[in-house]
Amino acid sequence: QQQQQQQLLTVVTAQSEAQLSDQLQLLHHGAFIALLHATARILMCCIDHTVAVGRLLAACLTGVHAPASQLSALRRECAGALQAVVDAGFSRWVKLLAARGAAHSRLKQYELRQLLDLSEQVAAYSEALGARTPSSFRAALQAQCKALLDHSHARSMNQLQHLLESEQWVAVEVPGGFQDIVDRLVERCGQGAALLNGKSVTAVASPAPADDGGDAAAGAVAVDGNSQATAADAAEWHSPTLRLSGKSFHLVNSALMLLKMVDEYTTLYDLMPQFGAEIVHRELELLKLFNSQTAALVLGAGAMRTAGLRSISAKQLALSCQAVGMLATLLPLLRAGSLARVSQPRRALLMPEFDRLLQDLTLHMDEVHSKLVDIMRDRLAAALQTLPAEIKTVSSQAVSNQATRNSSTSAEQPPSPTIALLAKQLQTLKAVLVPYLLKEEVEFIFGAVARAYSDGLSELFEALMDQEPSWEGVVRSNALTMLKVFRDLPLDQARVRSFCARLSTTYTKHFGLPPWDQEKVGRRGWRQQRQTSQPGDQRLQHAEEQQLQPDTQQQQQHGNHADQQAPQQQEAQQQLQELVHPHLQQEAQQQLSDAEQKQVHQDVQQLNQDQQPADQQHTLQQQPLQQEDEQSEQRQHLRQLLDERQQQGRQQQHHLIEQVQSGSQQQQQQQLLQEGRMSEQQSRQQHPLQLQNQV
Repeated sequence: QQQQQQQLLTVVTAQSEAQLSDQLQLLHHGAFIALLHATARILMCCIDHTVAVGRLLAACLTGVHAPASQLSALRRECAGALQAVVDAGFSRWVKLLAARGAAHSRLKQYELRQLLDLSEQVAAYSEALGARTPSSFRAALQAQCKALLDHSHARSMNQLQHLLESEQWVAVEVPGGFQDIVDRLVERCGQGAALLNGKSVTAVASPAPADDGGDAAAGAVAVDGNSQATAADAAEWHSPTLRLSGKSFHLVNSALMLLKMVDEYTTLYDLMPQFGAEIVHRELELLKLFNSQTAALVLGAGAMRTAGLRSISAKQLALSCQAVGMLATLLPLLRAGSLARVSQPRRALLMPEFDRLLQDLTLHMDEVHSKLVDIMRDRLAAALQTLPAEIKTVSSQAVSNQATRNSSTSAEQPPSPTIALLAKQLQTLKAVLVPYLLKEEVEFIFGAVARAYSDGLSELFEALMDQEPSWEGVVRSNALTMLKVFRDLPLDQARVRSFCARLSTTYTKHFGLPPWDQEKVGRRGWRQQRQTSQPGDQRLQHAEEQQLQPDTQQQQQHGNHADQQAPQQQEAQQQLQELVHPHLQQEAQQQLSDAEQKQVHQDVQQLNQDQQPADQQHTLQQQPLQQEDEQSEQRQHLRQLLDERQQQGRQQQHHLIEQVQSGSQQQQQQQLLQEGRMSEQQSRQQHPLQLQNQV
């Protein structure tokens, strides 16, 4: 009967515990915290009662002058009783936590902090009275933290996966709350780096737990209200970009949510420091998932299937590159802040993981850059296949049009449609990439594109000129159009000449210098001739300055423009010196200076003749309107003189260059004749010597 009673009691107890577990699962977190507060008060009361009984018994024995052995035995028994009470109370506490294990895995961080703080308060109270906290209690708390960490990580991974699969890859405005998240991450990572270097920092204050159940519920509502108010305040302002380490990034929605998830992981370090290595490992898994899925969806065109995109455009590639670049910029900060909260053995294992992830992010960005360059190369390859037949057709049409017009000279031919399409595509790519990518990325991409276009078009134009010289007009127009497009691209100014060197060389070889280089050379030569001219030219310049004094704004703009073009003019002068033969350069400059001096003297004489009656009229007439009319006429006349002199100088320079080239050819012929004569003389001298030797 006793056995049956015991079995019945165990069954009833099990049923009651199962019912109690079900009831505990249905409780709200605030109600469960209130239950724990009541349990904590009961346990503390039991502990206080046990301690009070022990003190009373010790006082009784001391009053009757009991031996010391009895007092020590009493103290041991009281300590054992206190430990038994603590073990019983904490065993009940552990059962309550275990019954709520599934619900606690879904808690928010501040709710778990309330639970952990209350448990630590009870443990600290018992330890202060000499009791030992059971190991099962610490294990139960760690199990609660581990369950929350695993559930949070699984939820974050699933949420990020769904966000990426439904991402449209459209730039969104960055709310102020996300900028605050990034700033807070940078601050925490800076504190972690200081800890890693052995410096002391002030810890970030965490929210204080509530005292009882009602206060806990009110605190939860207050926290929710404060978070909502903060979110509302942060949502009042938006920014088109996210600022990080002095850089601005255009981000998509999934990248912003990733930053929020990373911020939640960093707050877990303070909540459960014993799981620092596990938190870092899961954080790396989250970042790796974003990198791999972004590559698969954008570079691998998976977004066309998951998000319903029709195609992957250059703008979407640029936005994915911006998201990956933001992570690559943030990762070194996360590494310094995360590894500081990990023990040294685990730190040595996690450091290579950060380095490997940074390499993957950098490789991802390089692949996006290469993809953009490959897109333009494919378009260039298609254009190179259709361009020869198109040039042939356009050239034949131009010849027929010229024949129908019966004119020996024709206007400048427009570029072929394929070249015009290539130029338009380059301008479109520029308009898409420049607003989104960083400056160094844009310069790298357009540098590779310009080099590929220059090499491919140069080879094609060389082959066409060798095949049919009559196509010169169309080829020249196409090459000049592409060179103009290259000048407008955002290239690295230190290497801009190397990108389009082959096409520029081909154009110079067949058609001479481009118009902008000719203008630089002419302007440079005109300035040198003005400096070496006689004082009469200085007098003319002084008169020009006096007459053009009212137009101060135009003079300043022209001067600023000339100062900006001074380095380019020096380069153009060096090119001119390379073209002119060294032996005839001085003679060409002397001829040019003599002709210019004659023209300057004639201009000065004419200017003096024009100024004498003007000065007489200026002294006689006093009406301001007539003076302004005369000054405007003189300014127009001077401007016409300057324009004529510039045109004459350019014509003389081209004529001299042709003379120098012809003179260099004649000199080479003379050298060949002299070498032939010298060889004949040597042979004649050697012939008699051979005859004498034979004799």
